[in-house]
Amino acid sequence: MKKVITMLLLIFTLTACLSEELAYEYEDQQLSNGDINELYEGAVYDEIIKHEDIEYGENISQGGEKVKLLMDIYEPKESIEEKRPLVIFAYGGGFITGEKEYMADECRFFAEAGYVAASINYRLVDSHIERENDIAKRAMIDAVHDMKAAIRYFNKDVAEENLYRIDSKNIFASGHSAGAFTSLHAAYLDQEDLINWDEKELVEYIENMGGLEGTSGNAGYASDIRGVLNMSGGLLDLNLIQEGEAVLFSVHGTDDDVVPYKKGESDGSGVEIYGSYLIHQVAEGKVNNLLWTIEGGGHDPYEITEEWMYSMRSFVKSNLIQ
Repeated sequence: MKKVITMLLLIFTLTACLSEELAYEYEDQQLSNGDINELYEGAVYDEIIKHEDIEYGENISQGGEKVKLLMDIYEPKESIEEKRPLVIFAYGGGFITGEKEYMADECRFFAEAGYVAASINYRLVDSHIERENDIAKRAMIDAVHDMKAAIRYFNKDVAEENLYRIDSKNIFASGHSAGAFTSLHAAYLDQEDLINWDEKELVEYIENMGGLEGTSGNAGYASDIRGVLNMSGGLLDLNLIQEGEAVLFSVHGTDDDVVPYKKGESDGSGVEIYGSYLIHQVAEGKVNNLLWTIEGGGHDPYEITEEWMYSMRSFVKSNLIQ
């Protein structure tokens, strides 16, 4: 289902848009529309509407190019819920490649259960820039800023047109590989962390680029999230996770040779990162979290089993704020 994305570096609007109805089935049997007992956990809706190329902001790349930020939004056609949880996905690709279409299956998987789901494009490293480690880390911060702009886009929509009927209390950030790095740091990197963080050059970059919120669009609206769905991602610093922050679901293969399951270099970058196993250990007692370990699994969590996807969807439902 998923393309295997090799991570070459460390981490690092409903108008005038094309909408199409998509029918999508997973292995589980489709249930009758609106089955309240399965809402947000089972396959409730047969038809999904996809809103393509919605502009949620813009910003400048590290190479000085203006980048229009686009996303695709998926929602169940027959949904009548007034406030619906949202999952925003970011693709993997080492911050040098990738497209929002990469996360289409995940978006449909959540939309068929009643969620609104979005897959974002975010700024990547310009092809002419030498891909050094500091560039990769800056690329991750750019992606975090773009993710936060996407979150703010939906909160702005709630306050103004309410096209997507989002429940602002229940927004989750997710991604694979680089997209998971993005989601994890969007959730756990806060102002207090910047004070004592030993990533001094990165902190300076953050401050120069508009602080933790960035300048990618929709200023003045919240970018808080309820939780993170981490697929083969990692953190620069385990100390970023503090008590009471976003809930966390992780899936990771023990034999991941791109992003280590525990600790090590990411794809030979020379920079040490912390994988899902250690993230889970530190998160225990601080935030509600679950780690799905795939024994013998590599960087692509789908290569051995897809059962974890149902567990992930159940985890989200069990952590929704009423």
